[in-house]
Amino acid sequence: MYMDALDKIVGRSLLITRKPVPLRNEVIERLRSAICKQLLPQGSRLIERQLCEMLGVSRTLVREALRQLEAEGLVTIIPNRGPSVAVLDKGTREMQRGAASTVNSEDPSGCYTSSSAGPAAETK
Repeated sequence: MYMDALDKIVGRSLLITRKPVPLRNEVIERLRSAICKQLLPQGSRLIERQLCEMLGVSRTLVREALRQLEAEGLVTIIPNRGPSVAVLDKGTREMQRGAASTVNSEDPSGCYTSSSAGPAAETK
C-alpha cells in the first residue's frame, strides 16, 4: 500500500539511468591509464594472454584496444614481435602533457584521455 502511494507521488523521477559503456572502451581506458601511470613502463612488451588475464576479457577486446592505443601513439606494434609500450622522448612527452593539460586540466598524468583532442606523436 505504502509503495503504491509513493510510486504515484514520485513516479519515475528518481530512476537512475546508466549509460551503457562498451567493454572495449573500458579496456582501452584501463590500458591507457596503466601506461600513463607507468604501471606498464615505456618499452615493455605487451603480451596479449597476460593482458587478457589481468583484465578478464577476451583476446579480441585486447587486440582492438591495442590497435586503438597504437593509433594514439601509446603502443607500438612491430610485425613478428608484437605490441609494446611506445617509448616517448622528452620533447614528445612535454608536448603530450601540454596538449592533455589544455584539454583536460584534471588529468595530471600527462597522457591523452578519451576526451583529448588528438593522437600522441609517435617516435621511431
